[in-house]
This record gives sequence, C-alpha cells and structure tokens, in this order.
Amino acid sequence: MPERDAVAVAAEQTARQLTELLRSSHHVSADVHLLASGHALISVWHGLVARTDGRAIWWTAPAAAIPGRDRPLLVLTFTAQGAAARLTKHRAALRADIVARIRAGTAGTLADLYLEEMTSHAAPV
Repeated sequence: MPERDAVAVAAEQTARQLTELLRSSHHVSADVHLLASGHALISVWHGLVARTDGRAIWWTAPAAAIPGRDRPLLVLTFTAQGAAARLTKHRAALRADIVARIRAGTAGTLADLYLEEMTSHAAPV
C-alpha cells in the first residue's frame, strides 16, 4: 500500500482535532471522511460540511445558518478552535430554523427539506 502524502496526513490530523474540539468543548458530534484528493470532510449537520487540506478549514454556511442572511456564505479559518466555534453557531442556527419550521407546519416532508437544502447552496467549493 502506498504511503499517504503529507497533505493527506495533515488533513486527517486537522479533521480529527476539529471533531474532538466539537465533541469535548461544544458537545457536537461530527464525522470525518477522508477523500482520495487528500482532503478531509467534517460532517457537522445536514448541509453543514467543512473541508480541510490540513492548512485551512472552509465550508459553505447555508443562509439559514446566519440569521438575516439570504444567501450562503463561504467561511474560511486557519484554526480548529475558530472552526469549532463558528461551526457550532451555524449548527445551532440550522437546528433552530428547522425546529421552528416544523412547529409552524412549514417544513414540508423530509424530501422537500433535502431538495431545498441541495438547491439553495452557491456553487460547490
């Protein structure tokens, strides 16, 4: 088996550090997925997935994650601590939005929510 390159190792280390910070400091569970490109994905919430190359961490925050915003926002940070804090805030806003929509009866079906989420983002990063 070929040895992984430095980018892949750094990306995995950063992703694992971020998920540990999310879990221990913010009580948020997240999953790490290693990509063939050497990058790592950190899945935090439906529609909230961060990516890292080991040097930077970035994600597209859905508009619902930022009250008052009507378009998704590309977020970039260079520390796991900064990413954990911002991802936690975005996750909380997304949770509150979906709970409010379910209570108001405007959420539709899960399929509707999924379709809305998949079509509301800017171009993938």
